[in-house]
Amino acid sequence: MNLSDVINSNFAIWGIGKEGLSILKEIRKRNKDISVNIINDSEINKETKEQLKNYEPICIYNTYSKIKDLDIIIKSPGVSYYKDEIKEALNNNIKITSLTNLWLAENENKKKLFITASKGKSTTTALTTFILNSMGINAISGGNIGSPLFDLSEADVYVLELSSYQITDLEHRADIGAILNLYPAHQIWHKSVEQYYEDKLKVTDNIKKLLLNKEFSYPDINHNNVSFYNTNDSFHFDKEFLYHKEKKLVSLKELKIIGEHNYSNLCCALSLASEFGEITNSVIEKLIDFSPIPHRLEDLGIHKEIKYINDSISTIPESTLAALRSVDSKNISLLVGGQEVEADWSVVFNYLTNNPINALIGLPDSGKKIIENFNKYIAGKNTSIKTYISNDLSDAVKFAKENTLKNGLILLSPGTPSYGKYKNFEERGLEFKNTIQ
Repeated sequence: MNLSDVINSNFAIWGIGKEGLSILKEIRKRNKDISVNIINDSEINKETKEQLKNYEPICIYNTYSKIKDLDIIIKSPGVSYYKDEIKEALNNNIKITSLTNLWLAENENKKKLFITASKGKSTTTALTTFILNSMGINAISGGNIGSPLFDLSEADVYVLELSSYQITDLEHRADIGAILNLYPAHQIWHKSVEQYYEDKLKVTDNIKKLLLNKEFSYPDINHNNVSFYNTNDSFHFDKEFLYHKEKKLVSLKELKIIGEHNYSNLCCALSLASEFGEITNSVIEKLIDFSPIPHRLEDLGIHKEIKYINDSISTIPESTLAALRSVDSKNISLLVGGQEVEADWSVVFNYLTNNPINALIGLPDSGKKIIENFNKYIAGKNTSIKTYISNDLSDAVKFAKENTLKNGLILLSPGTPSYGKYKNFEERGLEFKNTIQ
């Protein structure tokens, strides 16, 4: 199915966020007169309503009563594939597609690669794109990162970050792709951790050559063309240097990215880029110019003798653990919590027991439960970690400022999604930045 098929049918766009607006804009480029149906699960905000005026005629409805009359639904990533109304539409032979599938249908012959993971996929996508451009290849990233696919300009190689939401009904292939890791996440959308794993691993059917991390223990993956990074005969690293096989490439201290997880991401990115050309010394030299993307262990500088790091992208406990291992300080006040989801925080609690920090501060809504479980975990153990259940992010930062010593560190690494309190993790990160002034 391509976009022409959609335009010539009775269709609706379900979800009018960034992707929904992008596909609406693309439809209007091709047909200025057709009326577009829009379904949204919540009230459309004022800003979006103003934008929609540029793309009329439009029919907006917040109920599902008209779904049965449709031929095709273009589903935005935030709308769960397991939503009852989606199931009902499928049972009524209504076709469900996505911006991702529609773009890929029209770009089958373009060079592209897929990158997915529970954590680290955005940084790896950005690194891969940076390296390819350093090689003189016109590469551009999109998908779950940056611009929606129909907004991308022409490129030699498209580096596509795919979330589990985009993979669940993925219909098209790439020549090469990588799965960095797999941790419990997005149970609300997928309905269970098991379904999340199953959906995430569907991407293996859409990749001709699959790249995996030798240092990670994956569930069973069946694929007839697998290669690995983080091995002695590929790109790998130790505590001081990055290597390709036995060749020493660069000192880790020269890089702006920090943390073993990011050095692993870099090995993946180099492995992917090497499929398109030689990684020369000049390419390696340019790695020192790569800066972390916002909200991923983003150094916000020192304010009144306290350092601040914004890791708002952190949506699972494993990413909070990676952040703690990456920062060079014991005088840390750590802010955790967000949307109420089932998560195993024992990996973080165990680390904190053996590597005490200054304070653990809970953010609404799940922060209260995290703090209570931590206090149970450390009961009877010799630890002096302060705990505090905050009313909001501003209150959390205020407590952290008052209880962090000079030359200490306040780290936002929530380990939970931002939904409920915030539109997305970016909005949460921006609020954190504003509270430190």
